[in-house]
Amino acid sequence: MEDQDHPISDRPQLSEIAVQEAVDGLIEKLVYRLNTKGWGIAVSSAEIMGIVDGEVDELHDAYHEKDLEQMDIELTDIAVACLLGNMSIRSKKIQW
Repeated sequence: MEDQDHPISDRPQLSEIAVQEAVDGLIEKLVYRLNTKGWGIAVSSAEIMGIVDGEVDELHDAYHEKDLEQMDIELTDIAVACLLGNMSIRSKKIQW
């Protein structure tokens, strides 16, 4: 949706390189997480929510500390947590 004060076309645009770097970083962090904490699924919806909520809390902390570098790290951690939740749900082996 276009904001009247900030039309989408007036915003700085992402480059394909920036998108690729972000995706590569996400994959790297996901593989690191799986290799360090194991390839097991989140076993319940409550566990998924706990993992994501914990990462969001860390993003809030970085925001309040005005630390963009840490916000970048936490946003990647949130994406990894969401992917873990998504893969866990798709395994059809989690409990509500």
